[in-house]
Amino acid sequence: MRENSHQAYGDASKVQGLVNSHSARIRQQISQREAEETARLTAEYAGFAAKLAEQQKELKASHKAVAAASGKTTKDKAEAALAKLQAQADKTQAKLDERDEKIAEAQRRAESDRQDVDAVGVELVKLYADPDELLKHARLVGLDEVTENEHNLNIPRYVDTFEPEKRVPVMEALMALADAEGNAAQAQFALANLLKKAGYAT
Repeated sequence: MRENSHQAYGDASKVQGLVNSHSARIRQQISQREAEETARLTAEYAGFAAKLAEQQKELKASHKAVAAASGKTTKDKAEAALAKLQAQADKTQAKLDERDEKIAEAQRRAESDRQDVDAVGVELVKLYADPDELLKHARLVGLDEVTENEHNLNIPRYVDTFEPEKRVPVMEALMALADAEGNAAQAQFALANLLKKAGYAT
């Protein structure tokens, strides 16, 4: 039974399993699309592949004819026929090279998509492991709250996307306050000395 992503909220232990399950399904769809594209291109260019096979047979026979030609005229004709066949074969090969490049592009695109799926999976696991960060993206909302918002499902009504202020430990805050008070006292003392030197009574 497939679980929905909302079932993992608040339970980080479920996230990895859900990510693996959905990632596998999406990767399978990507691979299926890749296979279908490869099959389509192979079928589309099948005629050129068959044509090249025939042309290669003709080229082989033409090479033998050139090698067997004795007179200059006969040899010239055989070489001309060979050159013509080679030009035709080159054009056919160019079409097959075009097919191969399209297949390679489909494979590159599929691999890029698979890498994106993996990257998103890593981000989701990391997100659900950090409660503070998660609150900027998702939270459980009761039906009462939805009703209070007149069933408006606008995300900003329920999720605060602003960067929260950094939490400072109490002792660290007290030490910072003491330092600030000390600096203020020193500044006040220095100001009093300057005023005294300038002739102002303090």
